[in-house]
Amino acid sequence: MSVSEKITGVLLLGILACLFVIAQKPAPSFYSPPASIPFPEVPDSSNASVVSLDKNKIAVVDTRNDSPTFGKILVLTFDPTTNKFTQVADHTFSFDIVYR
Repeated sequence: MSVSEKITGVLLLGILACLFVIAQKPAPSFYSPPASIPFPEVPDSSNASVVSLDKNKIAVVDTRNDSPTFGKILVLTFDPTTNKFTQVADHTFSFDIVYR
């Protein structure tokens, strides 16, 4: 065995060891707050979309076409010490799209 074959073998063994360590890494766990948390007033949430923005931040979007609050977006953060959501931002977007 030549020196270059030994180096190649050691490198391949090192790559194999790295791949084994990566494969044994545990899957990430995602924190979700309990379902019994008081939620702020949201306009008729039957057609609202909820989007996760960050670990403790969500956005609620009113998607009812016939609603006067269509396009209203509420950004809420969850405070784990009080187990409550607090409103951080409130935006209304107008979607004026003309199809031809």
